[in-house]
Amino acid sequence: YDRAREVYSRAVSASIAQPGALDGFARGKLANMHADLGAAYAGLAMFDEAVREYAKALDLCPEFADLRVRLGNVYRDMGVHHAAIAEFEHAKRIRPDYAAARIHLGVTLFSLGRRDAAIAEWQAVLATDPTNKSAQLYIRMVSDEHGPKPGSALPH
Repeated sequence: YDRAREVYSRAVSASIAQPGALDGFARGKLANMHADLGAAYAGLAMFDEAVREYAKALDLCPEFADLRVRLGNVYRDMGVHHAAIAEFEHAKRIRPDYAAARIHLGVTLFSLGRRDAAIAEWQAVLATDPTNKSAQLYIRMVSDEHGPKPGSALPH
C-alpha cells in the first residue's frame, strides 16, 4: 500500500509539474484500463468503440505487444484483415518471442487462404516453444484432410 501510494504521488506530482508527463506505472495502469474497456466493447460486438479504447491504450503504451494483439483480434473480427495483420506484425517486432502475436497472425492468414504462411507462423512458435498447445492444435487442424480449408475461419 505504501509503495502504491508513493508511485501514485510521484505520478500526480509529475503530471502537475509537466502536464501529460505520467510515469511508466501510471501510463501502464491507464492503458490497461482503456484495454479493459476495449475488451468489454469487443465482447458486445461494439467494435468501433473497442478500437478507440485500444488506440487510447496504445497511445499511452505503444510498446505493449499484448494490446496490439488484442486490437488485431478486434480488427479481424471486424473483417479488416490488413489492419489486423499490421497489428500482429507490429507486436512481433516489439516482442519477437511473443507467441500470441504469431498464433493470431497465423489464424488471420489462414482465414485469408494463406495456409502455408499460417503454418510458418505456428511452426515459428514451436521452434521456440515446442510444447505450445495452440500452435500444435492449429497445425494439426489445418493438416487434417477433413479439417478446415484455407479461407475458412478458425476458432480463436
